[in-house]
Amino acid sequence: MSDIQLYQQPNGLAALPQRVAEIKAALSSRMIKDLSEPELFELFKSNISKCYVISRFAAPEGIELTVIIDETMKMAKSRFGNLRSDEISIAFTRGIAKEYGDYMGLSFITFVEWLKAYMKEETRINLTKPAPEIKTEPTREEKFDLFVTNALQAFSGYQAGKDISLVASSVYRFLRRLDFFIYSEQEQEEFLTRAQKEVIAHLQLKKSTVLDKNLRNQIEKQLAAPETLEQTIILHAQRLGLYTYFQTLIIEESDLKQMLEAKKAQVLC
Repeated sequence: MSDIQLYQQPNGLAALPQRVAEIKAALSSRMIKDLSEPELFELFKSNISKCYVISRFAAPEGIELTVIIDETMKMAKSRFGNLRSDEISIAFTRGIAKEYGDYMGLSFITFVEWLKAYMKEETRINLTKPAPEIKTEPTREEKFDLFVTNALQAFSGYQAGKDISLVASSVYRFLRRLDFFIYSEQEQEEFLTRAQKEVIAHLQLKKSTVLDKNLRNQIEKQLAAPETLEQTIILHAQRLGLYTYFQTLIIEESDLKQMLEAKKAQVLC
């Protein structure tokens, strides 16, 4: 069984509290990518030298040892930049104890494999996962302010001649709940009649210009069964109702922002 398989077992080594605590403590040390070259070299030199002492393998001398340390250091920094300085000792200690499998001597490849195996430990992966973002429910005031912002932006866009159709129906419902306008049954029926004509006209125009056969067939089905367009027509009627109200505000030179602030004081008191 490989080291990775072992750590994935319910009762494997990864479940031992001291191993979790060891990694957790090491994660508070500096990332190796933030260390200077001399600091990093000395860090790997001490840990690699310790491995030779513990294993009783003969350590290379002179330039050969320097090359092994230097190459291991560079590889670790390029591939495992978020590795912490104190974790190197953990990885090498577990490696030398054959927790990551057997090895035939110590070399640059052996050290890199130990680091790779350590980085794949389930415990470390779990401990380094970003904390889940806690989303708090917005307050009544925050919700109201958001609707107010949407309403004011929609009104500003309408005055500037911009397309506000995507938000118009929701703004309509918000302002209607605040009793900013009340349309009679006759007026509502007029909005629905006009909306039906405009929705159907839009679909007929789209059908005559669209090239996609499947989409054209879909539009034909909608036109053949007007009842499927009921929700679309209602939303468009609400847009028409909002546009009519906005036009009234413009004619009467009313200050929508001031009106909403006054209403907020009433609603949230």
